[in-house]
Amino acid sequence: MFGIQEDYENKLATAGEIASRVQSNDVIYLNAGSGFPITFSDALTRRASELRNVRIAHAVRPDPTMLEIDYLCPEYADSFTLICEYSFDRVAREAVTSGRGSYRPHYPSQSGMSWPYEIDYLVTSASPMDEHGYFSFGAAACYPPDFLPQTRRLVLEVNPHQPRVYGDSFVHISQVDALYEVDEPIPSIDVTSGAKPTEVEEAIGAHVAELIEDRSTLQLGIGAVPDVVARLLRDKKDLGIHTEMLSDPLVMLVECGAVTNRFKTFHPGRIVCTCCFGSEKLYRYIADNPAVETYPISYTNNPENIARNYKQVSINATLQVDFMGQCASESLGTRHYSGIGGQWEFTRGAYLSPGGKGFICVRSTAKNGTISTITPTLSPGAAVSITRNDVHYVVTEYGAALLKGRTIEERTKSLISIAHPDFRDELTFEAKRLCYLT
Repeated sequence: MFGIQEDYENKLATAGEIASRVQSNDVIYLNAGSGFPITFSDALTRRASELRNVRIAHAVRPDPTMLEIDYLCPEYADSFTLICEYSFDRVAREAVTSGRGSYRPHYPSQSGMSWPYEIDYLVTSASPMDEHGYFSFGAAACYPPDFLPQTRRLVLEVNPHQPRVYGDSFVHISQVDALYEVDEPIPSIDVTSGAKPTEVEEAIGAHVAELIEDRSTLQLGIGAVPDVVARLLRDKKDLGIHTEMLSDPLVMLVECGAVTNRFKTFHPGRIVCTCCFGSEKLYRYIADNPAVETYPISYTNNPENIARNYKQVSINATLQVDFMGQCASESLGTRHYSGIGGQWEFTRGAYLSPGGKGFICVRSTAKNGTISTITPTLSPGAAVSITRNDVHYVVTEYGAALLKGRTIEERTKSLISIAHPDFRDELTFEAKRLCYLT
């Protein structure tokens, strides 16, 4: 089409040139995971001595070792401040706890609607432009579509390694303010190098998998327990996928025939997600694959949309559960550990789904077995991530406690039954002291 290529050439620059346009006090939003613009991040950090109070917002980043220099390092504290979205990596957690950043509590599906600042530069990886002038956000639709209304300048890192993915994840050259080109593999995970699941993780995964029925629709993340669950679901029939993040274990279930998406009642026949993060094999699978659709996080994580799936299953982890069923997944007392991510949205969506099941997984103990993660009350100051009204199942290595619709007394008994045996007498004593048990 006339003018498209000329428009592209006029907006083309280097990452360094675009980063040189950033000014002190600007707000920068960097896309998450496989859409994180590593080259721009490095170029911007090199300007640290010239900048002051640049606020950088991002959700989950790739492994920080992929960065040449990290804007979250303490020596750049005067130049860059973190607005932490969604969840924490180790470096972001350190920045928040030391005062070099702050976490923004919100549900991901409402990220754009609740965003209170004007964004000076939104930067994301994208696939190359097609003949009609469109770029795909590729493996990371995530946040850019929801934040465009508050964005002054959209910058694309155009990368031939970023797959073109179907769904609602495209942007036209006319909406782009600047772009630069790279030819580097996008952030990925070596799925062959992970540690073998522990006995505890194997047991938790087995309890969850046992309760998942044929024709269920799955939400799984990355981690040992989801890996165990996926492995144990290989003989299930006609599963579907509506998830926040598509990962290698879910693709394995497609390849072995357990996932067909035939009985999904929302986007039947299609895998629906907002991002994909995993191996190079995963990225090859999603490229130009009509069976995979990515959507903005406001769409995939909307509990009303999730609940439109038949037998939606949600599997998430927490840090602490009290007798009422309240789950603290974000903080250890007042010490911030992580963000809520999509945990509540998928738990709530599964709770409302016809035949749905939401699983909150937790080891029965912490600190080398010295404390129970099932407690009479949450630690003082802990953030409640999943309310007692939304929790369905809590799972430890000792079993699955069904809490949905149950009384406080019934919940307390069930939770004590899946606590570590070393703590059950103490927990029973406390439950009686609190009048939760007679």
